[in-house]
Amino acid sequence: MVLWVLGLVVLFGLLLQRTRCGHHVYATGDDESAANRSGIDTDRIKITNFVITGVVTAVAGVLSITYFGSMFEGSSC
Repeated sequence: MVLWVLGLVVLFGLLLQRTRCGHHVYATGDDESAANRSGIDTDRIKITNFVITGVVTAVAGVLSITYFGSMFEGSSC
């Protein structure tokens, strides 16, 4: 699981530093009103970031369940 995390950190780090979308994310996070005035669709950037966060969280949950075997193992249910 550590390799997955390191891979995702490198991937998202490169995307943020070297793509136009990454620069828009930085601009939106730094000063949303200035980014909006410069023509960046800040609502789209925020929604996209929330979706990416949800997908990565879901993948982390699936990897955790596969690593530990079962979510309910050891419980009295």
